[in-house]
Amino acid sequence: TVSALVLATSMVFLLQASVAEIDMVFALFCASTLYALFFFVRRPSPSGALLAAALCVLAFLTKGPPVLFFGGAAFVSYLAYEGRSRKYPWRTLVLNSGVGLGAFLLLSSLWVTAVAHRVGWPELIRPWDAEIFQRVVSPSHSNKGPFFYLPSVFLGLLPWSGFLCAAPFIKRASLSDTAKGFLLFNAFSTGLAVVMLSLAAGKSTRYLAPLS
Repeated sequence: TVSALVLATSMVFLLQASVAEIDMVFALFCASTLYALFFFVRRPSPSGALLAAALCVLAFLTKGPPVLFFGGAAFVSYLAYEGRSRKYPWRTLVLNSGVGLGAFLLLSSLWVTAVAHRVGWPELIRPWDAEIFQRVVSPSHSNKGPFFYLPSVFLGLLPWSGFLCAAPFIKRASLSDTAKGFLLFNAFSTGLAVVMLSLAAGKSTRYLAPLS
């Protein structure tokens, strides 16, 4: 609901909604994976690991590897922040991460193997190569400099992107620890997604802005 409100009231989305290219199902599962990872990093548990793994599998089955880049980068970045405390339960995190990773590999490999058995590995890999890998490495007619899209997306998602500027001051705000961590995690994941997508040579502004 909040994501829909942000998109519906953002400048670029309003201007280019008629040509917006976004996989809403993938966006739902990918965002759900990120939020599950946030709560897992805050309080590692087997149930949290399995929930994050299940959502990640759904996102992976929807559109392949992108969720691994977004989820992995956000997970590592926020863990580096959260793990600064000497009391952080690293042992519990590592053990439960293994549970989640094992569940993800098992479920996703079963699906991938079943599809590959039916259509063949070349046919399975072809759309991933065309829709994901080639879009990253192959320049398009609208290709810009590597970080052209960073200010483009920031301006396009105004006024909401302006709240990211408050991230350095979150620790001083009178918010609960969970609320502070949640805002920081969103800042990490949003910033990383914008930078990673900006480095993709084949992305155009009309594709990037709604996705971010």
